[in-house]
Amino acid sequence: MASGWQGAPFSRLLTTVAALAALTVGTPALAVYPQRLVLTGDGANEIPSTSISFQLADGSSVPVREDDDGDGLILVFPRDSAEPGTLVITLPGGGTRSIPVRAARPGHILVVDVPRGTAISRPDPPDALTPSGQPALTFSLRGGYYDLNLPPVGVGTLISGGTEDFAALLGDSVAMPFGGLGVAVATGPGVITLYGDYGEGSDSAANATPSGGGVNVGIVFTDFAPSGSTGLFLGNAGLDTMIARDAQVVRFGGAYTVPLRTVGPNAHLFGRIGAEYQRVEQDVAATLSSPTFGSAISARYDQRVDDRYLALVVGGGYRESQPGGLFFVIGADGLLVNRDADLVSRQTIVCTLCAAPDRNFILTVEDSDNGITFGARARAEVGLNLGENTTIGIGGFVEYVDALSQIVNPRTGDDLFVRNQPTALRTHSATNYGGLVTLRVGL
Repeated sequence: MASGWQGAPFSRLLTTVAALAALTVGTPALAVYPQRLVLTGDGANEIPSTSISFQLADGSSVPVREDDDGDGLILVFPRDSAEPGTLVITLPGGGTRSIPVRAARPGHILVVDVPRGTAISRPDPPDALTPSGQPALTFSLRGGYYDLNLPPVGVGTLISGGTEDFAALLGDSVAMPFGGLGVAVATGPGVITLYGDYGEGSDSAANATPSGGGVNVGIVFTDFAPSGSTGLFLGNAGLDTMIARDAQVVRFGGAYTVPLRTVGPNAHLFGRIGAEYQRVEQDVAATLSSPTFGSAISARYDQRVDDRYLALVVGGGYRESQPGGLFFVIGADGLLVNRDADLVSRQTIVCTLCAAPDRNFILTVEDSDNGITFGARARAEVGLNLGENTTIGIGGFVEYVDALSQIVNPRTGDDLFVRNQPTALRTHSATNYGGLVTLRVGL
């Protein structure tokens, strides 16, 4: 592809000036604007300039000339800027194709995909484009919904039929809306992409066990009490339990994407390598009280766990464009993850009926976990090219994380007394899903 007019070799500049002068011989001095035009797609290189005309809105025609270096064409507008109109092409196999064309921006070339019948404005010189036609700078805005797989968390104890279960147990996922921004910069043969995403959501669970029934209840401590006891057994006094969780996900990273191979007229394989930081934060709050004892006996949980991931991302994918501007992309990544997680748990016990030192006290447990783990991610997108380097796409993704933190609270007194297992940080694998809409604008 030829370089831009500004800064062109002197000999080429003379040729161009001579050609434009020839167009205006015998007429008064008149400003003209040369607009570079490139035809792409199957058979585009077989179309001569004599088979192309450009019609303005007023019905007049714009001259179409071969570029001096034989790479592309030139529309010679009669004024000092490009104008919108209709490009009419007589096809080699017969018939014509009329393609609406917007006015190209200054410093841009007009790229026409003949089979698809689309025309877009792209930066010139060609160094501003990657081999796949990526604009020099692309901004993206996305939003969607994220189903985050978070391990269950339970509090309170119900005793019935010889079994002991949590009074209230959170589910294993949190649905959350999320949004993000990105910027892609054409560099060398590929594109550097920087991105950031944020999402938050919540879930909750509750249970009201009435007093006087056949179910006994209890409050198990998150660690041994000052006296060494493991919890409060309340018999069939009833228990009201509420637990809620707020979750946040922050993710940002960067990747370098390069074209690997062209496998069709508008189909390409690409590879990518990058780094990504992600933080998953869970805040759990719970309250337990007995309708029989009222404010005399109660418990409150305040627990927070942070998962921090720093990952090396390696992957690739496939992109194909269709006539009419439709495109689709599929891809997959592998993640090698350095994980660092912390838990801070605080349980406040009120028991005005208990003897000292178990009357009123606070139990604090801190735990941590770190190491190397792995993950994987697959994604797909279907989109539409809206012209002027603007696209919109609808996509989805699924990702697997081998180690995600779980808050494990004692469920029975034996968890403490026999197994010596206070509240702790454990890991659980997770599979997450999501869908999103992405708008991209290239400059």
